[in-house]
Amino acid sequence: MSTPFLARLLGKKREQSLHPFPLQVEIGFSQRAKPAEPLCGDSFAVARLNPDRLLLTVSDGMGTGINAARESRIVVKMLEQLLGSGIDPEIAAGIINTALFLRGGEESAATIDLALIDLKEGILDFLKAGAPPGFLKRGDNVEVIRSPCWPAGILEQVEVQLLRRRILSGDLLVMATDGVTEVDQKAALPGEWLYTYLKELTVDEAQAVADLILKRALRTGGPEHRDDMTVLVARFYQASELE
Repeated sequence: MSTPFLARLLGKKREQSLHPFPLQVEIGFSQRAKPAEPLCGDSFAVARLNPDRLLLTVSDGMGTGINAARESRIVVKMLEQLLGSGIDPEIAAGIINTALFLRGGEESAATIDLALIDLKEGILDFLKAGAPPGFLKRGDNVEVIRSPCWPAGILEQVEVQLLRRRILSGDLLVMATDGVTEVDQKAALPGEWLYTYLKELTVDEAQAVADLILKRALRTGGPEHRDDMTVLVARFYQASELE
């Protein structure tokens, strides 16, 4: 049976458009550690690689607490360093996978979830390894972006795919760890509750969106299903809109 969520999960081509001026970006984030854990096992970062190139990364270390946080921080830092040096995302993911694999296999595994944004051209490149779906919201429409792949560090080699989308002024990008996307135990597909929530959401300020998603995830999952939770949101706009 086909549903709107499933159709977008399988990937639907987006219309192409050009920007007369470089896009600006507003970032919001919200995070919560698993109950009784002193540290969240998720890590995230926002980095300007150059004036027109922005990197957003989220990583979920396997397990929870200090060990998970250590592995996810390694992923985030290495991604920033490698892509900042001009290395392609696919090659960077392979380097990180090898590094984690040699550190101890599954015990050192972590997800890779990155969005590389060209603000001048309005182009968004995704790369995911073991990461849950991402969401690109444009008005009432929400596209679910997913790429099946094992987390980094489990297998000797990792096969990743770079997915490209066009972004427009007013678009919202939502990245989250599975502690957020999989809180609804009754959902047919991971992230279905968040897809529905974003379609109905009228707020577009990045920090407000991140806070609202986390609050809804906490209510939806309840304390018995709570894991580390991280939400990273980017809103794209043109400077002329604020004048």
